[in-house]
Amino acid sequence: MQNHRYVFVGGLHRSGTSLVARLIAGLPGVGAITDAPVPENEGVYLQGAIAHTALHGAPMRFATDPAQHHTEGSRHDTLETRLRIEADWAPHFGPGHWRVEKSPVNLTRMRLYQQLFPLSQFVVVMRHPEAVAAATAK
Repeated sequence: MQNHRYVFVGGLHRSGTSLVARLIAGLPGVGAITDAPVPENEGVYLQGAIAHTALHGAPMRFATDPAQHHTEGSRHDTLETRLRIEADWAPHFGPGHWRVEKSPVNLTRMRLYQQLFPLSQFVVVMRHPEAVAAATAK
């Protein structure tokens, strides 16, 4: 198995995470999830190691759901979890040593992902709350 380096993009729904992930994916040597049968090509829906449902994808719901907060030392902080996530994602990523994965829930998984993927990088997208609220209301 090839060792990939990850860039995890997180932010609230409608904050611009998709745009940021597409910009990163456009860089040389970066692969991204494309044409996946899930909302916004979000890797969280493509992996089976950590439970996540469409209900958790309801705008902002994950942020206040304790079941979606995972840190180092949690029951998911295992080699098996990492291997399962990478195996589940592998068919969906394009070529590249770097891989960009965008899911809003990455906000509540950064500490876990830092343990599972030690060389990973994190990009947090912040947008004015009024703009996010207006975009989400649509």
